[in-house]
Amino acid sequence: MDQANQISVTPLLKIRGLSDINYYNLLEDYKKHFCGNLVTFETNYKLLESFDVFFEPKQLPHLLGWDKILSSKMGAGKIIKLVEGEKITLESTRKHHRFPEARKRMENYNFLHEIFIHTSQKVCIMTRDMKPNSMKLDIVFYKEDEKEATILGLRKDYRMDYFVPTTLHTKSLNNQFSRRKRTSIKKVIWNNTEEEVHDEKGESKVHVEVGKEVIEVQAK
Repeated sequence: MDQANQISVTPLLKIRGLSDINYYNLLEDYKKHFCGNLVTFETNYKLLESFDVFFEPKQLPHLLGWDKILSSKMGAGKIIKLVEGEKITLESTRKHHRFPEARKRMENYNFLHEIFIHTSQKVCIMTRDMKPNSMKLDIVFYKEDEKEATILGLRKDYRMDYFVPTTLHTKSLNNQFSRRKRTSIKKVIWNNTEEEVHDEKGESKVHVEVGKEVIEVQAK
């Protein structure tokens, strides 16, 4: 049987607005499409010609601001269990005074797909030596629309020598990243033998890594 036919295709979650927000679905999408994977970015920056990003479920509560609308003493593991049990829902959280912060993050969730799956972000920003840098971010993915900028920040996990997604938030267009020098991304490699990817129209494909070459095979 063709390799492409052996891989189950799972659609990517699309968040168009408030009505699409579902904590359980967000967690499931993150687990299915990201968690357990190591993604390598090759760049034109001589001081960091490549870097790895690793995904695991415990990153998501802070990334999407779920910790802002629950007890500050509640760890990521506890939050994940509550979401898996559908104990945390849009209806149970939308009246919280900090829900607007989390809502904005969740509505920008698809930026992760753009960066890592569609690979439509061709540049990133190195921020380790930037001042001020209150969040101690090392690398930022950044995009602007007419009203604001969306930022995905990565921080180095020095215990494991890879970077992890740390924050997903928005800023005004006049911000500390807007004038920073951009680093070009030359290649994005999912370090799995086979990994499902999608084109920008959301159509499913199979991403097959052969040595260091990446090819795409249309899923049937």
